[in-house]
Amino acid sequence: MTNKGFYVKLVSPGQDYEINSTEEVRAVVGENITLPCQTEPPKDLQSLTVEWKNNESYVHLYRNGQDDHDEQHHQYRHRTILSHEDLVKGNLSLKLLHVQLSDQGKYTCAVAKLLMSKIWNFIHHPPDVYCIC
Repeated sequence: MTNKGFYVKLVSPGQDYEINSTEEVRAVVGENITLPCQTEPPKDLQSLTVEWKNNESYVHLYRNGQDDHDEQHHQYRHRTILSHEDLVKGNLSLKLLHVQLSDQGKYTCAVAKLLMSKIWNFIHHPPDVYCIC
């Protein structure tokens, strides 16, 4: 399965930013994966709100300089890591720990005040099974 790829270019006062899409992310259940998301040009995002969603559920929410776990969907509790240090460089990639079948779907990475967003698909990739008989 191939991803056609796209990017979204949005205008922020005095500066254009874009978030480039990447290919589909595939994982085996139990693996840790990184969901990539980066602003171009790099923009310090530490003072902004960063939202990761699957459908309308919060996978991860960062606002007021910290992670907000109160709004996070219970399915993702204790399974996501957003590097606060990387936000300075415009990197809002999210690490998803211990991938589950229920994690499959479309995810959105967004920076609220810049009106930027990126949508990509995560699909489960079962491991190859070989029989040596």
